[in-house]
Amino acid sequence: MGNGREIGYEIRALNNTIRNRINNLKTPSSPDHATRMQAWVSAFVFHADRPIYQKDIETEFEIKRSTASTLLTSMEKNGLITRSSVEHDARLKRIELTDKARRMHEQFLITAKRVESCLAKGLDEEELDAFFRTLDKISDNARNMEI
Repeated sequence: MGNGREIGYEIRALNNTIRNRINNLKTPSSPDHATRMQAWVSAFVFHADRPIYQKDIETEFEIKRSTASTLLTSMEKNGLITRSSVEHDARLKRIELTDKARRMHEQFLITAKRVESCLAKGLDEEELDAFFRTLDKISDNARNMEI
């Protein structure tokens, strides 16, 4: 690879750096309110323009049914979501955020804007466009890997 650097290693290292810096931030959304995965699921439900069900969580986050079930049970126990039956199919449970989760997510959005601003510091629009085009190609390559 270019300059002796490896894409996978660099992405992992950058992810770790960003995660560690975010974990060190002291914000209302970061203490013991939710795990990172719970925060991601909350964001997904928060921004959805349609009803969300467990299958949607499984698909969006590429997780197994058992993992999604455990995650959602934990979120329900922590007061972040409610699950309610739907009229047309009693087997389906619609996932809805509680007020606690909505407030948590709104605080997260404030922090996320600060983080994005810091990450993009010194980069112009052209550099950001090139970065995202490259990232999209790498993401496609990762999804289509045949090793």
